[in-house]
Amino acid sequence: MSAATPAGVSVSPAPTPAAVGGDPSACTDRPTGTLPGALRLRDVVINPPLLNASGAFDLLATDPDWRADPAAAAPLGAYVTKTVTAEARSGNPRPWVELLAPETLVNSVGLANPGFAEVGEQWRELPDTLGGIPVILSLGGCPEELAAMAGEVSAHVGWVAGLELNLSCPNVHGGNVLAAADPARAAASVAAVRAVTDLPMLVKLTAACGDIGAVATAAESAGADGLVAVNTMPVRALDDDGWPVLGSPDGGMSGAMLHPIALRAVAACVAAVAIPVIGVGGVSSSASARRMFATGARAIGVGTAAALAPSTLRDLAHIWDSP
Repeated sequence: MSAATPAGVSVSPAPTPAAVGGDPSACTDRPTGTLPGALRLRDVVINPPLLNASGAFDLLATDPDWRADPAAAAPLGAYVTKTVTAEARSGNPRPWVELLAPETLVNSVGLANPGFAEVGEQWRELPDTLGGIPVILSLGGCPEELAAMAGEVSAHVGWVAGLELNLSCPNVHGGNVLAAADPARAAASVAAVRAVTDLPMLVKLTAACGDIGAVATAAESAGADGLVAVNTMPVRALDDDGWPVLGSPDGGMSGAMLHPIALRAVAACVAAVAIPVIGVGGVSSSASARRMFATGARAIGVGTAAALAPSTLRDLAHIWDSP
């Protein structure tokens, strides 16, 4: 980890094995059972350090065959919205989501959303609906679009406590959608947003890149307050006859099969930066949460497990009640 923590970011020691990151064989010490406490990002406190993964509830709420109770978000320390873009997007052809394997989903939504101009009013009751927890608005787009939206949020959208820059969506084409695969592009997006707002900023990364540690370092240097590792993994899901199971041939894999990939990515990020890392990918139980914390994550994000079984969030929140 780098020597200094950026101003405004409070990081409590995370339960990390002797060496995490590049060489798994170097991890000779077993992790302790200690869990991290509240996470502070500038003036926003996330307590417990438990979030939803952006879009999980929204994704399934749009499909009549899937149901998730919004009240399941009650134990969260902060809520992350689905990703919003400058203009409305209808998304990719349906179906958008299918089971790929037990506890594993594949989706190809394509960032469907009503557009930035609509969400300020449509979602302004979210903090009250969710019991007053911080709401983090997820944004997607090119650096100029991200900066324009972030500046507007900072000046006029008071219900937003922080921002997440989604630089890693695998389900749309062109533009800035996989900026997190390249350190320079990621830094350009983060710097553009930091220039217009002092809101806490998370940057969502992808494991589908050559060196996630380098991207993490670039995002930190450009002004990120924290990282989210990782987004869904790009895959191609076909049925037994070779036809796509989704409306698009390719999609993003989430859930149990993503978990070991996410652990490795989190370890690489923790080894590279001083800012906190939120571990996302296959967290579904006390055991998987503790694995993520043992890898160095300062908070966890839960998506697929909570979408398939909304009580998962309440179950996970109880891990802070006992040693």
